[in-house]
Amino acid sequence: MSAEPGDAATGDWPLPARDLAATRAGGPLAGTEVRWSVRFPGGVPATAASAGGTVFAASAAGAVAAVTLSGGEELWRRELGTARYGSGERVSELGFFGGVAVASGVVVVAGDRVHALDAATGATRWESPPLRGLDGASDDYCWGLPVIAGGLVLVGSGSGSQQPIARGRLSAFRLADGALAWSTPLVPPGGNGGSVIGPVSVDLATKEVFVATGSPYAAVAGPNPGTCSLLVLALGDGTIIWQDQVHAGDTRGLDFSGAPVLVGERLFAVNKDGVYAWDRLSRARLWQRQVADPLAGGAESAAPTGGPEGGPLATDGTRLYTLANDGVGGSCVAAALAPADGELLWSTTLPAPSFAAPALAGDRLCVSGADGTVRVLDTASGALVASAALGAPSAAAPLVAGGRLVVGTGAAPYLPGDALVC
Repeated sequence: MSAEPGDAATGDWPLPARDLAATRAGGPLAGTEVRWSVRFPGGVPATAASAGGTVFAASAAGAVAAVTLSGGEELWRRELGTARYGSGERVSELGFFGGVAVASGVVVVAGDRVHALDAATGATRWESPPLRGLDGASDDYCWGLPVIAGGLVLVGSGSGSQQPIARGRLSAFRLADGALAWSTPLVPPGGNGGSVIGPVSVDLATKEVFVATGSPYAAVAGPNPGTCSLLVLALGDGTIIWQDQVHAGDTRGLDFSGAPVLVGERLFAVNKDGVYAWDRLSRARLWQRQVADPLAGGAESAAPTGGPEGGPLATDGTRLYTLANDGVGGSCVAAALAPADGELLWSTTLPAPSFAAPALAGDRLCVSGADGTVRVLDTASGALVASAALGAPSAAAPLVAGGRLVVGTGAAPYLPGDALVC
């Protein structure tokens, strides 16, 4: 593998958004015939990872496994279990809703803590203490997906019970031994929310980490800074360099939920109310484009079936590709935008909501649907060119490697399905 995961020179997909710029851009597909399926009880709700002909995936029930990309043969499987959050009727057993990252022969997953496993055998290299307790009486859980950069494992967290007892946090562990390098709360004391729901992106040249945060869990007096925000941190020590809060004191669920995307001097991130663009040098917010209204039909707060969900943004450097659900029509709008000004270049309505980011496969855009179908669109026109049935609903973003697309189905207890499908 290259020195840093996600190097464009490789055909691998080792990080949740493929590379450190979060482009989600892979090579072309060989076809759309289902080749293999591997069972994962509880479902695979997030992106798998691929390196050297092996695919690594994690389940909502707490399993991690390695299978061959060519035929889906299982190489190893670890049952790491779930962690309990909440109380009474609000108890949840959480496994891995974040995905997998791989670098230097190490596979990383994160739930209530971070696990580093040997990529060849699945044996534990190291395990961090639980994230709970980093913020006093908090209940931190890693909803976001781990990213490996500069010898560090970067994991974002929020409340496992989604109650106002946690502040969003970004933590960095040393890949070599799991030692905590730094941990930065993204919301000041007295605030809450600001969960990191998606992966981060990283510029190794400037040693900057880009992170987007979610809404407050409960209203507090004032703007509750750090929520609904884009933040830029120093890779070396986690210091917040600058931030921009898009929705102050939000009560409408207008989260940022995916990895910020880096294209040259521009920075893009998707909120529930559309795609936003910044100039990385001047730190100025440039434009915002809404594709579908997250509060359509008079909704008071944004639901998964309204607006963008799952941080749906990808780029080939020429266009930005995004998805937004139509909460009234029960459909999803796929769209291409011009990076310079957000101009809508094309849009295509798909017949089912999508709860995940798309993946680029050469000049094709691949979208996983809640109806259990992967749809493939032409990136130049938005025309539907192919589709494939997965057998169950998907909430996972696909990966593309070696001419194949791999995506999970199911997300217990929210969606049925229990497979990783190639």
